Amino acid sequence: MDIRRITPARPPAPVEPARAAEAKGEAAKVPDARSTKAAKVAKPVAPSHPSRIWVQVATGRDKAALAFDWRRMTREKAEVFRGKSPSLSAWGQTNRLLTGPFQTEAAANAFLVQLRRAGIEGPFLWTSPVGQVVDALPTSR
Repeated sequence: MDIRRITPARPPAPVEPARAAEAKGEAAKVPDARSTKAAKVAKPVAPSHPSRIWVQVATGRDKAALAFDWRRMTREKAEVFRGKSPSLSAWGQTNRLLTGPFQTEAAANAFLVQLRRAGIEGPFLWTSPVGQVVDALPTSR
C-alpha cells in the first residue's frame, strides 16, 4: 500500500458568522461592524500572576527552613526588614525566598543598598515573568 495516495481528512472550513446567518435567513441577528469593533477594543484581562519586581534573599528546598531563615533575618536586622513580607516562588527543584513586590527597580535597588549596609550579602533583584506563581510565605509556627 502506498501511503502517498492517501489524502488526510481535513476539518471543515470555518464559516463566518455573517454567512452562516445569511444561510439560515437570520441576517437581522448578525451584529454590525461597529459593535464588533467595540468588542475587540475591550480591555484585556490582567494576568493572574503579572510580572513584578522582587528582591531574592535566600533559596532552599524546605519551606519551613526558609520561614525560619526569614524569622532569623527579621529578628537580627529588624530595622531593615520592617514592613517587608516574605514570599516564595518555585525555582526548579528549589524555592526562592523573596520580599516585595517593589514598585520600581530603583526602589528594589535602594532596599539592596540597605541590606548591604546592614552586612547582608547575597540578595539580588529578580523580576518575575508573567505567569510565575509567587505565594506568600506563612511565618507563624
